[in-house]
Amino acid sequence: MRGWCEDGGLIAITARAGTQAWQTSLLPMGGGTHFIALPAKVRAKQKIKEGDVISVAFEIRPR
Repeated sequence: MRGWCEDGGLIAITARAGTQAWQTSLLPMGGGTHFIALPAKVRAKQKIKEGDVISVAFEIRPR
């Protein structure tokens, strides 16, 4: 992902879990790692609960 966040900032993405897609950002956590928030509305619609193992796909989008 180098080049997309050389300033150490957010990376704009479209994320998808199951049939739900949403626009968000990869949030820098330090050490080259990033975090994707999983909104409550997505968790509810996909019936995701704490402890579930899920797959999340994402595409980088222009800022």
